[in-house]
Amino acid sequence: MGAKAATNEVINQLISALGDSDSGIRKGACEALGAMGEKVATSEVINRLFSALGDSDSGIRKGACEALGAMGEKAATSEIINQLISALEDSDSDVKSRACEALSKVGEKAATSEVINQLISALEDSDSDVKSSACEALGAMGENAATSEVIDRLISALGHSDSDVKSSACKVLGTMGEKAATSEVINRLISALVDSDSDVKSRACEALSKMGEKAATSEVINQLISALEDSDSDVKSSACEALGAMGEKAATSEKNSAQLEHIDKLRKTYKASEAIKHYTENSFLSRTVNQVCRTEDFQHIFKFRVYIADLHRQLDVFGRQQGQDGIKSEITKVYCGKPLSGSVLQQLIDNKGGLISMNGFLSTTFDSDVVDVYAGDEQIADGYRRAKFQLQISKKIRQPYAYIGNCSAKKDESEVLFSIGTIWRIESVRYDEDPCTIELTSCDELDSQPMELLEKYIGDGCTLLSLGDILWELGEHLEAECFYQKMLEEGTLSNQLRGALYYRIGMIHFNRKDYSIALDNLKKFESLVESPNNESNKVGSSHPLYMSGNRSPFVTIYNNMSIMLANDGKFDDAIKYYKQALEEKGSSSELAIVHNNLGLLYFHLNVSNEAQTHLAKAVEQINCNNELLQIEFEKNLDLVNDHFQYTVNKIDQVKTTIGIDTKNKHIIDTKYICPVCSLILRDPVQLSECGHRQCQLCLDAQHEVTIKCVQCQSETPRSEILLDRGFKNDMKSISIDCSFCQWTGVLNNYQEHLDEHHSNSTCEYCGEEFNSINKYKEHKISECQKLTVNCILKDFGCNEQIIRAKLEEHYLTEQHQHAIIKLVRQMLSQLSDRQIDNDLSRITTSGDCNPGTAQLQELYEMLNILSGGIETLNNDQERLSNESLQIQITIPTLIEELSKVKLSIEESNAFLEGMKHNQDILNQDLASVQEKIDDLRYVSYDGTLVWIITNFKEKMLDAQSERQTSIYSPPFYSSSTGYKMRARLYLNGVKHNQGILNQDLASLQEKINDFQYVSYDGTLVWKITNFQEKMIDAQSERQTSIYSPPFYSSLTGYKMRARLYLNGDGNARRTHMSLFFVLMRSVNDPILKFPFNYKVTFCLYDHTPAQRHIIDSFRPDIRSSSFQRPRSDMNIASGIPKFFPLERIEQEGNPYVRNDTMFIKVMVDFGDMPKTLLPYALSLNPGLPTHVQQAMIKQEAERRSQQQAGEQPQLPPK
Repeated sequence: MGAKAATNEVINQLISALGDSDSGIRKGACEALGAMGEKVATSEVINRLFSALGDSDSGIRKGACEALGAMGEKAATSEIINQLISALEDSDSDVKSRACEALSKVGEKAATSEVINQLISALEDSDSDVKSSACEALGAMGENAATSEVIDRLISALGHSDSDVKSSACKVLGTMGEKAATSEVINRLISALVDSDSDVKSRACEALSKMGEKAATSEVINQLISALEDSDSDVKSSACEALGAMGEKAATSEKNSAQLEHIDKLRKTYKASEAIKHYTENSFLSRTVNQVCRTEDFQHIFKFRVYIADLHRQLDVFGRQQGQDGIKSEITKVYCGKPLSGSVLQQLIDNKGGLISMNGFLSTTFDSDVVDVYAGDEQIADGYRRAKFQLQISKKIRQPYAYIGNCSAKKDESEVLFSIGTIWRIESVRYDEDPCTIELTSCDELDSQPMELLEKYIGDGCTLLSLGDILWELGEHLEAECFYQKMLEEGTLSNQLRGALYYRIGMIHFNRKDYSIALDNLKKFESLVESPNNESNKVGSSHPLYMSGNRSPFVTIYNNMSIMLANDGKFDDAIKYYKQALEEKGSSSELAIVHNNLGLLYFHLNVSNEAQTHLAKAVEQINCNNELLQIEFEKNLDLVNDHFQYTVNKIDQVKTTIGIDTKNKHIIDTKYICPVCSLILRDPVQLSECGHRQCQLCLDAQHEVTIKCVQCQSETPRSEILLDRGFKNDMKSISIDCSFCQWTGVLNNYQEHLDEHHSNSTCEYCGEEFNSINKYKEHKISECQKLTVNCILKDFGCNEQIIRAKLEEHYLTEQHQHAIIKLVRQMLSQLSDRQIDNDLSRITTSGDCNPGTAQLQELYEMLNILSGGIETLNNDQERLSNESLQIQITIPTLIEELSKVKLSIEESNAFLEGMKHNQDILNQDLASVQEKIDDLRYVSYDGTLVWIITNFKEKMLDAQSERQTSIYSPPFYSSSTGYKMRARLYLNGVKHNQGILNQDLASLQEKINDFQYVSYDGTLVWKITNFQEKMIDAQSERQTSIYSPPFYSSLTGYKMRARLYLNGDGNARRTHMSLFFVLMRSVNDPILKFPFNYKVTFCLYDHTPAQRHIIDSFRPDIRSSSFQRPRSDMNIASGIPKFFPLERIEQEGNPYVRNDTMFIKVMVDFGDMPKTLLPYALSLNPGLPTHVQQAMIKQEAERRSQQQAGEQPQLPPK
């Protein structure tokens, strides 16, 4: 009978049977409740089954697990989940297995780390049924269980002897999808494809299909193709689905030649005027074009630019013609369909009213029957839904679209094709239908990114080479190789292009570690592409040595071994043995030959300095008697020196050239080559008129206002030419072969390589480069401003070393000034000696006037003056130093005095501020007294009042502008001990202010209502009146949620409130009531601790004496912004989305809504109350004072603790 028998009477009888003394009756009651499923999932039933999980009879424990599992999410309370965790350690294997199954059925609420860890442990159980059930349970936990530890245990399960365990492991790994798609998992699934059990093979196929292209290796594809010949139909069907899920990669298998036929046909028959036909008849082309468009990568889209442009243009032409013919006006709604994953569907639901952009071409139909085929059949993958899109076309849509049925290869599909860049608004998502329906409406806007690509990439045609390149860059290496191989079949290819194809094929095989095939293709590439630098071919070859009686055997052996190693490309080993040969005691001729051979090897490796060193030693050590070798060695040295000088000159040329020179510039895509200097673009600029590019320096060399393109002769104003930074970034990954050595790399690293390995002399102090060693030395001797030099007066006591740029500062130092004085005094002394000699000369001569003596006399006098001046300056400096010292001593005292003055000023300002404040208060008091005096002038004690209203016009203007709508009269009295009264006058009428009064009254009423429920103990009993009206508002989305009054944890504590979505929120919409907790901003927040980390419990009150309250709780996630200190009036709500099923609240006569009123209690637990006490705490009379309730809870906790202690078995005395 199942659920049909689930009447209240039957349920009550079964509840009673669960307490029967007969274990068979208890077991039967469990089985009956399990058969009734969710219909009987009341709190009383669940509580009794909770008790049954601890029954002494294993059959009853097993039945309780089955019954709770049948109740699904309704039984997913924290107490039940904890008890099921305990059941995973039961002594009975059947109980453990059923506990696993129950956890898998209660949904994601059970997906806690504790549950997952226990299920991981269950994977190691000795019973295969337990292992299999644990696998299934982990699969039901969703992404939460997709951890590396779980995946490792599932890999182990794939090797189990029991086929059910292996099958379950395959299923769960498939559920985890790409997260589980590691190489180890894929290899174990490949092994499972040849298992003896058909179910294991089928599940392995399904798992690989859900891992998609990550699992699409050649080995997997070949194994799946073999599975197509399996005797079991389920295995063949699963293999077909898996190959389909792997997309293009599966189509490139050697066993599938259909794809190559499509490629060959496209290459031979493509016409721009039939772009739509090619799009519809070749699924590979349409799929790849749309995949490329979705990447939004300029380099990828460039290679398809012509086809995209042809398709766009043809749609535009067709669309315009159909608009003129009136065909478009008849197409107002179109359809398309495809299976959607749950996550994508949820994104569409969450973004209702938002916009989505179509980056690729969009195929639709105006025949709604056709779309069902594309929406997916009933056996779509787990986690996916059949989806049907209804697209409403606006008359203002700007992007080209057209009915293409007449030129399509599939004329029966009534296809309408939209070009890239259309934008659609999500109007509605009806996910409760099958297929679910998504309604979209076209927008006037265009997506700028795809439109920019269309405008940017219109140019020359694309070839199979460019198609292959795009697939290579997208990771589709197998299919790329197909394109390259097909192109090699053409007999008209140039050697350069044929070499480029062999290079690409070689690199594909190199990445797959097929080294022999890679080497064959790379050798073909080397033979077809000429080397631009042939100087190395002129240098001589290595010389072997032959054994003889007077020759060192070790020198001979090491030399010949090195030659063989070098010929095999093992250069490091060859150099090692050459050096060992040089360490042996051989003749000078032998060692000269080794030096020559080693020098030649270094030369071929472009290590020029080592090559020159060893070849020079070979010339030096060769015996003069061997004239032929001497000539050869000298020739080798001369050629290497010449090559080295050529390289230096070439480097200088490269560093000053306009573009970038490399060996492989001839095979680089021409779009990267400057048409002016024929080198790789350096700092590319784009001519806006035609789109061609050239180097920035090539542009600078042209002085005209208008620049003429050398490729197409179009003219562009210089002001409209800009640096193309995006293109420069794209160039960084270009493969480069160095012009001077064997280095290969990318353009981004080329300059760094040149600077490190091919630089000229560089000053180590300032970094300036020189192309001449003489200039370099001259710079260091007299020019480098960062070089440290000695003072020129070092011999006169100034021993300081100074950076040349700071010499002028040094000349003003005291040390240097003393050195100058010392120098001057020494010069004066020398001049004085000369003066004495001159005097003696004058005495002994006839008195002739000597001009040299007169000059010396003048110099002597000048130096005397200079010496005196310097001494005066030094005295002044000493005096100033003393004065400076005194000032420095005085400064702290002055600062202290200044602080006191500032403090005095601040105190005066504070006093004046206080006085000003007091003055304001006195003025207010004076005004108040004056008002009272004025009132007393009119006071009467006989029940009458004569009210004089002055400044009437001013008061009337205030009333009309609503600055002050009414005025009050002075008070008057009925007698000296009678009533006190006054009049109120609305100068602009009372009616005008009625609305304001009503608003004030409503606001006041709301505040009074809030104060009715305010509490300061962390609990709130929320009374929700007019329930039906609020539920209708929620269902119609007029008001989806309501807020409780605020409540507080204490007088100075947290401010909080609850938020209730009566018709559910998010995934729970229309199925459950959603109840959330909200932190509010309060004046006490600065002194409170955040994040908020206290457990929150919700209770929906049962109004009947049965008191079957609905209780649930949660602990805050302290990483969430919901529980940080509020920065606005309220934080984002957080809580329990699926708090209570709507079907139960909508039942007539349910105990939770009576008299159109519902009560919800919110309790914040600051004391970490045990879970087992929650039902008792929430069953207490809410009318009792809080301290009484807390005392009763404390007493109950102590009672239970004593009872538990009394039930523990006593140990016998020793």
